[in-house]
Amino acid sequence: MNYIRIITYTAIILLLCTYVSFAQETKSDFKVKLFILGDKDIKQDTESYLGRELRSLGDVTVVGSGEDCLLWCNINKVITVSGKLTGFAFSVVYCERQDVEGLYAVRDKMFDIVTKISNLPKTKQQQELLESYQFIFADTLLSLPTIGKYSMQYSSLYIGPNDLRTLCETAITDFDNNYLKKKRDEFNNNNSETSRLDSTAPSVKLRSSYRDTSISQVQSMSNKSIRKQSDYGFYGYSTIPHKYTKASIGGDEVVMDSATGLMWHRAGSDSYYQTWDEAMQWVIDLNLQKYAGYDDWRIPTVEEATSLLESSKKNVLLFIDSIFYNPPEYVWTGDKGKDSELVWSVSFTDGGVRCVYHGGLYVLPVRSLK
Repeated sequence: MNYIRIITYTAIILLLCTYVSFAQETKSDFKVKLFILGDKDIKQDTESYLGRELRSLGDVTVVGSGEDCLLWCNINKVITVSGKLTGFAFSVVYCERQDVEGLYAVRDKMFDIVTKISNLPKTKQQQELLESYQFIFADTLLSLPTIGKYSMQYSSLYIGPNDLRTLCETAITDFDNNYLKKKRDEFNNNNSETSRLDSTAPSVKLRSSYRDTSISQVQSMSNKSIRKQSDYGFYGYSTIPHKYTKASIGGDEVVMDSATGLMWHRAGSDSYYQTWDEAMQWVIDLNLQKYAGYDDWRIPTVEEATSLLESSKKNVLLFIDSIFYNPPEYVWTGDKGKDSELVWSVSFTDGGVRCVYHGGLYVLPVRSLK
């Protein structure tokens, strides 16, 4: 009897652990950074109230770096000519982090708001002050969406009585309704799509393990058509009928292909040329960051990279599907040639698959859907 009870308890515990693990894996977690400008004596209270309201949402973490979204806030007292505090003017801009330069431009614009508000004539009456706040805020926001590559998702101006806490609660409620709700829906849809693809057997199985491969072996690979053979490989394209789906997972862009059972980084390392060893390290760093929530990214094999080649130019004059965003022109694979000094590469500029020396190319990471 005790033996049966132990087995039962063990089974229950395993089920609970599985449920908790699944819940943790599928729960959204949005990282938000606060950047607050304005009157110094109320900034600390504003940050405290906003932080408390954000954490109460349950799926938001307030961070100092590595954020998915920034809340750029400017809080100022509304003081009339008599010196009486009649309320607060509180502006909020939501920005998704895409480009540091763009975000610094937003910061500069927010500083402009602070400067203009602080220079308002103190002779104005309350209604004139409020109208001035609204005009400055609206005028400044007109130029924000055109700066850099960042994305301004939402903006608002709150003017309220002497209750800073209520004002902060209202701002976060709007943030939840106008921004986070959309992000939760995207997360759930992407998670469902990823789960569906994970459970779907690919129609084409490509080699995922690295090996030393001769020119004749590469030229005889299946699932491709050769336009022209060369002494270092061939020029051609993939014959696989891809079924691409793009998704944003935790703010990280990916492309999933149910035909091959692969998930691709949507853009790759488009910033600079890398040696083959540097490319390997770049992917290691990508896994440490857990891009899109995964830590099993790798450089593709020559079979996998070749599978991306299109028969005609489709993406900024490149032989790769337009679902990929600003893809690299030449990419490394993880396969070496029979000569250990040579590595197989794929060019999306001319459809070339060739063996090259350890020079400088780009990386387009891939992982296998389980």
